[in-house]
Amino acid sequence: MTKSFLSLLACAGTALFVAPAHAQTQQFSADIFGIVNSASQNGPSLFQVGPAASNEGSAALNGPAGQFLSYTATSGLPQIRGNDLSKFGFSLYTASVTPLSGSAYNYAGTFRIFAPGYGYTANDGDILEHGNFSAVANFTDPYNASVTGLFTADPGLLQPKGYPVPVDFAPGSPAQFVGSFNSSPNGHQTLSGTVRTFCPPGTAAVPEAGTLPLLAVGGLALGMVAVRRKRRADAA
Repeated sequence: MTKSFLSLLACAGTALFVAPAHAQTQQFSADIFGIVNSASQNGPSLFQVGPAASNEGSAALNGPAGQFLSYTATSGLPQIRGNDLSKFGFSLYTASVTPLSGSAYNYAGTFRIFAPGYGYTANDGDILEHGNFSAVANFTDPYNASVTGLFTADPGLLQPKGYPVPVDFAPGSPAQFVGSFNSSPNGHQTLSGTVRTFCPPGTAAVPEAGTLPLLAVGGLALGMVAVRRKRRADAA
């Protein structure tokens, strides 16, 4: 496949591989930071950022809510202004960790966005967003890794009791995360980076290397359909 076709498929692939409700109509970008608590510090393991919810995560891995260091969004997404940013946070819960090749591992799980600064928790009924994530960590040594991933928000409005407006991040979903995991033998483990709308509307971004196998499968499937149709037309 040519580079231009892959670029097109990167955007079209969002519609092919993600539910239509997640097709992006808005854009956002946010810098995030979180303290990571792992089930084990002896190699890759399940981890958590932030407090557990009543039905997700592990209380044994509770920590402070992840932080939004910056946030910008188009008008169709939730707006956060000035000093209000520090009142919002997030939790990440991993459900699986799978070795890939070499020193790469795939993590998958869920996330929640909520407003602890306004007295809200990570529990259902209090949250502003819920969704799923999948990320690949490439470890450069036992304590540090580069991380890329995809966050997909659940569609639908949420409005905790007393919150002034309903909220839905799905119009800017899925969003790509690019960042790093950093730790030391006896110190904090942290996750930091930038999460932004994966393929802004009207643009064609060249896919990350890790997405090429998936896109190639999609392209092959489309090609096979075209060949079958052509053969049927010729036979007719």
